[in-house]
Amino acid sequence: MDHDVKIETQRSRSNLFAFRRLKWGKPKLRPSADRAAAGPEVIELEPKRKRERLADAIFWTMAIGAVAALVWAAASL
Repeated sequence: MDHDVKIETQRSRSNLFAFRRLKWGKPKLRPSADRAAAGPEVIELEPKRKRERLADAIFWTMAIGAVAALVWAAASL
C-alpha cells in the first residue's frame, strides 16, 4: 500500500524522472568494464532460417493447393 502511495505522489507531482527511478530503479551511469571489453554477441541465425524455410514451404504448398482447387472447380463446371 505504501508503494502505491509513493507512485501516486510521484504521478501527481508530474515528476517523470522520479517516477521512473521509483518504478525501475536508478539508471546505470556507465556499462561495466567486463561488458564493455567483451566482443559483440554472436546470434545464431540457423534456427530462425529453418523456421522461415518451413513457413515458406507451408505457404507455397497451400497457395499451389488453392490454385489447383480453383482450377479443378472451374474445370468441373
